[in-house]
This record gives sequence, structure tokens and C-alpha cells, in this order.
Amino acid sequence: MMGTIHVNTDEMRLLGRRFIECNEYIRSQLIPELQRLSIGMENDWIGVSRVHYDGLFQHWIQSALSLENWGEEIGQHVSQTAQQFDNADRSL
Repeated sequence: MMGTIHVNTDEMRLLGRRFIECNEYIRSQLIPELQRLSIGMENDWIGVSRVHYDGLFQHWIQSALSLENWGEEIGQHVSQTAQQFDNADRSL
């Protein structure tokens, strides 16, 4: 016999949606906004410090995209798990 799981599936779905919403913000707003601001300074900021910034920024973008991918996977997993719990409850 399996143990009983007591979890609020509505809260799980909310958590899953928030991960997905945050991912959308990272992808569609945050990264493009920071890219626009950086490009706007290209002609005014030159030299070693700019090259260093550009390298750091590229690493940051890659990390942000990785975070977005992980967040998407987490959001989908939590939402699917909530649905599975609901289905299991209905089958009892």
C-alpha cells in the first residue's frame, strides 16, 4: 500500500506557472533590455574595461539562458506532477 501525499495541487500549479512566467520574462524582456542598454554604449565605452564587460556579459547571458531552460523544466515538472496527483485522487 502506498502512503498518502498531502499537497495542495493548486499551489503546485501556481508554482509551475510562476517558473514559466519568470522564464518568459528572462527571455523576452530582461535579456533584450540589457542588450539594448549595452549596445547603446558601444561607441562611448571602449578599451580594456569594455572588452572585459563584454566577456562577462556574454557569460551572464549564457547563464541566464541556462537558468531559463532549467526553470522551464521545473515549471513543467511541477505542473505535470500536480495533474498526476489530481488524477490519482480522482481514481480513488
